[in-house]
Amino acid sequence: MQNEWSVRTERGMLSVRDCYLRVRTTPASVLKGLHRQKWQQASVLRRGLFLFSIVGTGWSVERLLRTTQGGVPDELIPFVLLWGGFAFMTLGFLRDLQGRNVRIPVRTISDVQRSSDEQTLRVTHTTSETTGETEIEFLSASNVEKAVEQLRYTGVRVSGSDTDESLSTANSRTRMERER
Repeated sequence: MQNEWSVRTERGMLSVRDCYLRVRTTPASVLKGLHRQKWQQASVLRRGLFLFSIVGTGWSVERLLRTTQGGVPDELIPFVLLWGGFAFMTLGFLRDLQGRNVRIPVRTISDVQRSSDEQTLRVTHTTSETTGETEIEFLSASNVEKAVEQLRYTGVRVSGSDTDESLSTANSRTRMERER
């Protein structure tokens, strides 16, 4: 039986399927996350810098394509450097996307902690030789709550949330009542 759920993160989707916690990042989700981060949540100055960088990138790509359409360019070195830089940026972007995809077996997760900003979860997972930490950023606190609820449903301990505090308070009250 395949049990799956998913929650939207800042730049992808978090899901638990077949006993694995997965964070999948796609180029479209990264661009949406960049739009959100660089435009919707930015100051006026940062928005201006973002527009300037987009215009500059577009101008460079346009120059590169115009040079290519004219046949063999007069100066070969700038032409090769432009195409090499473009290829380097594209490959770096794709490699970064691949590095953001995470697959953690649920049985190796030792702890999940909510950070103080209420929109990040820190997952601590342990294999036979190493201990690793993965930070997952979410769009909102409600998405974090959904992820926490589903992680608890799969048996993972989550600390640093309101539910933990209320449970520990209720447990301590019950213990105090028993001692009386």
